[in-house]
This record gives sequence, structure tokens and C-alpha cells, in this order.
Amino acid sequence: MRVTAGERVMKPRIFTVLLTALAIAGCSSGTKLLKDPKPLEVSPPLAQGANGRIAASIDAVIVRNGHGAWARDADWDEYLIRVHAVSDEPVRITDVAIFDALDTRVASVADRGRLVEASRETERRYQKSGQLVKSQVHGGWMLAGGAAATVAGMGIAYSVASASAMGSIMGGTAAASSASGAVMVLPLAAVVGGAYFAGRGIVRMVNNAQVNGEIQRRQTVLPVAMSRGESARLDLFFPLTPLPSRVEIVYADAGGEQRLAIDTRTALAALHLDPTPTLEHRENPEFPKSAERAGIERGYVKAKLKLDAEGNVREVEILESVPPEAFDGAAIRAFWRWQYSKGNYDNRVVDASIEFKR
Repeated sequence: MRVTAGERVMKPRIFTVLLTALAIAGCSSGTKLLKDPKPLEVSPPLAQGANGRIAASIDAVIVRNGHGAWARDADWDEYLIRVHAVSDEPVRITDVAIFDALDTRVASVADRGRLVEASRETERRYQKSGQLVKSQVHGGWMLAGGAAATVAGMGIAYSVASASAMGSIMGGTAAASSASGAVMVLPLAAVVGGAYFAGRGIVRMVNNAQVNGEIQRRQTVLPVAMSRGESARLDLFFPLTPLPSRVEIVYADAGGEQRLAIDTRTALAALHLDPTPTLEHRENPEFPKSAERAGIERGYVKAKLKLDAEGNVREVEILESVPPEAFDGAAIRAFWRWQYSKGNYDNRVVDASIEFKR
């Protein structure tokens, strides 16, 4: 038995479905700015490096739907890097790049569309090489690195499903209209359907433009000049890059072009892995009256719960119940009220169980 959030409410009438489709266009628009961004947690630098001319630290990396994220389902990584000039000569930071697990150089990009395409390219490169480890697939890479393709695919699937549903609705409505003489119902449905898809596309374009503007506002413009003792905080966007091997800072001083490499193989190995959810709030159900009347003394229910990024239960799938179905209803109602720790991704899965004893 599987129960999703959508099945907790009764199915609306056909006309309500058509109107709701237009409203859904505003909340199914892919990447968009968040009204309440997750605050960035203060922590020690993730990795550091120095060479006598400059010292640098990777203070944080904002990943898809993680702490500090200001856009939903972002198809990029945002690196916050601090560089400090330690030599007597002035220096100019001219470029910063990261190197992926295949030692391919990945450049910083300040454009949403190019970040999405570059993230897809990174995924193709990793898959072709066969270097994609299993833990990354289950821990986040397919949700993160595959996000550009996955999100687009979901959008297409949703559109096709919606179009199919509307076709069924229109077909049924048209048949009823022929019998009643109300020949204007089908054109009205077609207009609503067209408005839905047009509205959805417009909302997506507006959201993408807003996100792109924020990326360009936040991105540090290079080069950045520094004198001895000065520091610069760099905010740079890169395509999704799991298991990055190093960050390379390119700068120039009196001796010409120089480079500082910061090894990130260990520090950022778990960058795109989601932590195991922990149960923060649990409600235990009362012993069902129906089981009591049936003379049942004890039992249990085991289930698989699907969580969103906020730790809310979005789907309950019963795996085992003893006695069969005796406690399913009470267990499901309790599972819906359980709360888990927040994570970086939707559709996290945990196993859960409830024991019943009279």
C-alpha cells in the first residue's frame, strides 16, 4: 500500500481541475528565487592553501537546496573563497577554476543557462568515464548532477500527462455537450488548456530571468587587485561538480602569472551527499478500537517513508504489517505527522516502524 500527499484530499470536479492547472503553472516553474533562503551555517574553512604570496581558503560551498541556497533546485555550485595577500608586492586575482574528478578544468560561469548546460556536460563526462561511484548516485549526484536533465524531463512528462488528461476531459465534455447542445464547452476547455501552457512558460521565463539576475549580481567580477595585508572575498558560480579534486587560483604579481592549488579531494568528497535523515518528532498512535474489538493484543507496521528537503513525510508505503491491515490506518496517520531533519534534496527515503501493544 502506498499513500502520497496528493491522495490525502478528495478529487476535485473537472472544471476545478482546469482552473487549478493554471494555478499550478506558478509553482511548477523550475528554478526560482526562494522567499525564505536557508541561512548559511558558520563553520571553519573547508580547505585552505598558501604559497608565500597569497593565502586562500574555501569558506563554504552552497549546493543545490542546501544551507545558504537562495534559489530552488539550483543547477550549480556556489563557491565562497577568501584570498589574502601576504607578500610585499601587489597581486591581481585574474581567474579561479575547479578541477573535477577526471582532472578536467571547470570554469566559473555567471549565466544560468550556461551553468545548466555545463552541469549536463559534467554528468555526461562522468557517466562516459565510468567513474561515477554508486554512493554518489544514491546520495545526490543523480539528483544534483542530473538535475538539469531530470527537472526538464519532469516538466515534459508533466506537460504530456496534463495534455493527455485534458484531452480525456475535453473528450468526455464534448460528448456530453453534443447531447445537451452546449457546443461551446470544448473550445472553452481548449482555451483554458492553452492558457495553462502559455502561463507556465511565461512564469518559467520570469523566474529564470530573476535567478539569472541574482547570479550576475552575486558573482565576483575578476580581476581583483590586492595590496599586502588586504583580503578579498570571492563569490563564484560553477557547474555542478561532484568530487572536485582541487581549486586553482590564478593571480599575477611582479614575477608574472602564478597559481595556487588547493587540494579538495578529501574536504569536498561528500559535498553532494545528503546526510542520513534523523527523526526529530515522532507521534505514536493509540491502539485502534477495531483491533481491540477483534481481540488483537499486539502487532507492528513497517513502512518506507519518502521525505522532502524540509523533512516532511510526502509518501508512505507499507512494507509489512502484522496482523495484516489491522494497524495500517493508525500507522499511516501517525507517519504523516513524523518530522525528520532537513536535507539537500527531495525524495529522500527512510525506513520506519511502529509497534502496537494493547
